[in-house]
Amino acid sequence: MLLWLFRSIKGYVRICLKDGSPERFLNLCSARGFKIWNIVCRDKGEYEAYMTVADVRRVKPLVRKSGVRLRITGRFGFPFFIFRNRKRWYYAAGLGTFFILLYGMTLFIWDIEFEGNYRYTEDNLRICLEKMDLHCGILKKKINCEEVETFIRTDLPEVTWVSASVTGTRLVVKIRENQVLSAVPQIDETPCDLVAGTSGVIRSMVVRSGIAQVSVGDTVEKGQILVSGRVPVTGDNGDEITSHLVRADADIEAETVIEYEKEIPFSRMLRIPTGQTRKGIYVKAGPWSAAALFPALGKKEEWDYYMEEHQAVLFSDYCLPLYLGVIEGKRMISYEKAYTKQELALLAERKEKEEAEKLEEKGVQILENNDRIEKSVSGYRIKGEMVALGPISQCRPVEEISKESEDRMSVIETMIDIPAEHEQNVCGQFDAYLKKIERTLHVTMIARNGEIKIIGPEKAVSQARSVFNNLIQLSMRQNAITEQNVDYALSLSFTEEDGQILEIDKDIICRTITGKPVKPKTLGQKHYVDAIRKKMIVFGIGPAGTGKTYLAMAMAIQAFKNGEVGRIILTRPAIEAGEKLGFLPGDLQSKIDPYLRPLYDALYQIMGAESYLHNSEKGLIEVAPLAYMRGRTLDNAYIILDEAQNTTPAQMKMFLTRIGFGSKVIITGDQTQKDLPSGAVSGLDTALKVLKRIDDIGFCYLTSSDVVRHPLVQKIVQAYDDYEKKAEPKKRTPRDKGR
Repeated sequence: MLLWLFRSIKGYVRICLKDGSPERFLNLCSARGFKIWNIVCRDKGEYEAYMTVADVRRVKPLVRKSGVRLRITGRFGFPFFIFRNRKRWYYAAGLGTFFILLYGMTLFIWDIEFEGNYRYTEDNLRICLEKMDLHCGILKKKINCEEVETFIRTDLPEVTWVSASVTGTRLVVKIRENQVLSAVPQIDETPCDLVAGTSGVIRSMVVRSGIAQVSVGDTVEKGQILVSGRVPVTGDNGDEITSHLVRADADIEAETVIEYEKEIPFSRMLRIPTGQTRKGIYVKAGPWSAAALFPALGKKEEWDYYMEEHQAVLFSDYCLPLYLGVIEGKRMISYEKAYTKQELALLAERKEKEEAEKLEEKGVQILENNDRIEKSVSGYRIKGEMVALGPISQCRPVEEISKESEDRMSVIETMIDIPAEHEQNVCGQFDAYLKKIERTLHVTMIARNGEIKIIGPEKAVSQARSVFNNLIQLSMRQNAITEQNVDYALSLSFTEEDGQILEIDKDIICRTITGKPVKPKTLGQKHYVDAIRKKMIVFGIGPAGTGKTYLAMAMAIQAFKNGEVGRIILTRPAIEAGEKLGFLPGDLQSKIDPYLRPLYDALYQIMGAESYLHNSEKGLIEVAPLAYMRGRTLDNAYIILDEAQNTTPAQMKMFLTRIGFGSKVIITGDQTQKDLPSGAVSGLDTALKVLKRIDDIGFCYLTSSDVVRHPLVQKIVQAYDDYEKKAEPKKRTPRDKGR
């Protein structure tokens, strides 16, 4: 480009060589240093080439020496242009104006370039220069590079060195930023307690300062104190004299359940190219711009445009306020596409990965991850639960805790009226329930003349009042208050769901043959019953005594009485519980009756023996071992599979594939009481893994807190759970909201 411009200024011509020896002429020109280019051989030995005007005047001796005839066929460049248009003044005026404008533009800055910036972006640096009124289009003589350097160092404190220079029409600013050293962390000595940032189970705990309030294996709630910063000072007799405050410090890891959720519409809009394209040019000069597209067809919103812009550069450092660009457009077509199961699974996996990465950045270890996709009115909903192991402790100033402690220590008293007819039921024999509440909540209770006086800290008194009010309401509903009712009311008093015990009591499923109402007694049982009503297939998983089978039988009998189903089918695998009974005498029914006795007990208690025998003879109620379900299709039936943990995967698959239209299925089992041979896989465990993503299948997990037998049974179940967790720390059971 520059060479052509240089030749055009001086002028050049096109020559034609023929006759003689053109090759010798070209060699002689090359030897003498004459510039000749674009040599082309024509027909009949003729050559065509280009030479400068100055060299043409000096080649006459070479022409005579080689014997060629040299003829000029074209004249190019600025001198010839001036000569041809010597009488046309407007050409000269336009050309002069052009050069004047070109020269005028070289007096301004049209580009600002930054080098060496890492922390500060170019936008930050441009804003800094705008404070000095420095921008593209400013005269170069108005720029004082020393003032620019000083201002940048003052305005940007982390810049240690600046160099500003004007090169052509470009302002170049080079900077060096300060290498910030990592600040030495200041030790905070403010007294504080460590509290739980979320609910979970403590798995590891190392205390460096403070008094531990929990231990490994304890279940903690959000906000609960883990390590206290108040260290008591005791005397010789062991009594607390005073206390001093420290900053609690500990490494505490807990196993927590983290939930996440994401809404997805039923479909999304996709755009794909049709193959039709259009191209154009783009010109921008200062604040003005123009674009032209070819062909100019189609609606604007149907096209996606891509533009490549270049600034005009006269020389390497002489930029002009002129921008040229090429525009390319691709026609797109939009259509709506519904999500497939595979795409939903990929979205769920992607959401799971995102949540896991967020937790892993915080040093949290993911132990288990369960997600599911639910269909809602507006679209799909991805719900997931992660079982994570990580730190949960948070600092809280001791002053706040001290105020709470002061509130707890403030002793108040309140009175509760108890109707005389309910006093014995609520207080228990020999005030056993009263004493239990006193021990649990650390209050004093005095029953006298149909009133109960409660004395103690304000919070504990409020809890005791709530427990008694709930028990009185239960008694007024003709409930016989048991120790289990008291224990459950006490456990709920520590949560925000203490009023749920009355809502649970309202849900009467049916009545036994003696008129006793059958209803859920815990929140877990309430979730279990609600799931049976909503889902076609429900898995009830929990330890012994949680009412899995009994509630399922009650729901089946009530549905049978209401005409919702035509028959009831009860089944369970015929596996002995850890011992061999040998061969039993009698017919088939006599042989299987011992294995099905728990089902008979529930039937007799709810329906009555006569009603059961009457319907059994008609074939409306059937009690049979699981092996006799093969090959059947069970329509319009209420089907209950008990002791499902003793099934094999093949048996479970066989049973689930027997379900027909209009049927409802309940599967109960206890994963901790398997009677299968050693090494055998439980069909219940397999089903929980295989079916967890299928809609209309519910999973309810009952715990030791849902045991409704003797309170001692609850303690036994809890003791065995703790023992198994310590013996097999790596073995984990699925978690569900129903827990």
